[in-house]
Amino acid sequence: MQPVTTDIYLSTLPALAQAFNVTQRAIDTTLQTYLISYAVVQLFIGPLVDRFGRRPVLLGAIAIYIVASLIGAMSPNLATLNISRALQAVGVCGAIISARAMVRDLLEPQEGAALLARSMSFMGVLALACPPLGGALQSLLGWPSTFFAMALFGVGLALFVGLRLPETSAVRQKNTLNVKILLSNYWEIAKNPEFLIFSLIAAGAYSALMVFFVKSPVVFIQQFGLSPLQFGLCLSLCTCGFIVGTLVGRKMVGRIGVIAGVRWGSLFALAGALVMLGLTGFGAMSIYTYLGCQLIYMIGHGILQPLTQAAAIGPFPEKAGAASAVLGFVIHAGAALWILLLGPLAPQWGWPLGMMGATLLIAACALRLEIKKPSASKNV
Repeated sequence: MQPVTTDIYLSTLPALAQAFNVTQRAIDTTLQTYLISYAVVQLFIGPLVDRFGRRPVLLGAIAIYIVASLIGAMSPNLATLNISRALQAVGVCGAIISARAMVRDLLEPQEGAALLARSMSFMGVLALACPPLGGALQSLLGWPSTFFAMALFGVGLALFVGLRLPETSAVRQKNTLNVKILLSNYWEIAKNPEFLIFSLIAAGAYSALMVFFVKSPVVFIQQFGLSPLQFGLCLSLCTCGFIVGTLVGRKMVGRIGVIAGVRWGSLFALAGALVMLGLTGFGAMSIYTYLGCQLIYMIGHGILQPLTQAAAIGPFPEKAGAASAVLGFVIHAGAALWILLLGPLAPQWGWPLGMMGATLLIAACALRLEIKKPSASKNV
């Protein structure tokens, strides 16, 4: 759901600005609204997942997602579209928290990291297909067709979950909706040093990706004159790096462990950011150099995300829903803040500077992780 919701409509961003007669900066709020809503709502969904089970929340979240996508397709103005994006965030958030909790129900952290890496490889295949599909839909049918496509995807997912996916949680945490207990659980999770380091790395990696999503349509479509379909194909090429990273990360878990895997992922991300910033400073950027640097970064991103997410919630087997919620809040709130800070910058500078700043945070946290070597991470 996540790559479908973010990737398929990227090719429509310049067209949306024209359709609603607003600036490109105003259109960026559709992604910011999505991220902020996602960040906030999961603090409420996490306890629901622990209280009522994974499957009921998952089915309810998909239903909200379908309705939200239909609202988006019929939006007469930017305000309505932002409401649609906020509701879509509720649906995606509920689904992802339920899925992460299911993984923790069934597997120990090391096995969970390998499974998340494999699932993110599949997610990468969807991310590979969505940008050119969105570009083709935009070119042939206009921007509303991308939201109808999201709704159709949600219907298919609801049928699959309803018919094939069982409940995985054997225990219901009856006190999770108590505000005092809830806040206590969140504080316990947030102050855990292992969780904090891994979640900040995940947030940095995701923040750089969101800057790419916001700035690249303007760079490629308006600056370099690519069509929406050609831009979608460029995004798909970058996604190949993410898929490679998830495959490499899955191998790393068993051979060198999570900490070493995170260190290698950080090096790839930092290399892509440094080269892009350097080439921008020398005025040597082109379609090919942008794509090459982003491809290197995406390999690191593909390594980092499954390892850090599984390791972050690993210490909390009895609070998997709550831990997943706090993790998601850190990731998406960080990305929304990063876009807000970098939004005023010109796209050709906002993209490299955004990636560079985020990867410096990743590198700093990875270095501290290597120095501290938390005991539970070594067990992972």
